[in-house]
Amino acid sequence: MFAFIMGMTVIRMTIMLRTTVTVVAAAVVTVAVLFVTHQHLYQIFQKRHDNRVSFIPWLPFYTKKYMQGYKKIKKIVKDVFNSDIEK
Repeated sequence: MFAFIMGMTVIRMTIMLRTTVTVVAAAVVTVAVLFVTHQHLYQIFQKRHDNRVSFIPWLPFYTKKYMQGYKKIKKIVKDVFNSDIEK
C-alpha cells in the first residue's frame, strides 16, 4: 500500500513537473519573441506614436511567429519527456 501511494505521488509530481516545464518553456518563448521584436515594435511606435492604428496590421504577423516558436518549443519539450519515459 505504501509503495502504491509513493508511486502515485511520484507520478503526480512528474505530471506537475511536466506542466511546470511547459509553462516555463512558454514563458521563455514569450520573452525571446518580445526580445527579438521589441526593437521593431519600438520603431513602429516611435514613428507613429500619434497614430496607434499602424500597429494593428502587425499583430497577426507577430501572433503567427509566436505560435510557430511556441509549437517548436512544445515539440522539443514533448520529445525530451517522451525519450525519458521510453528509457
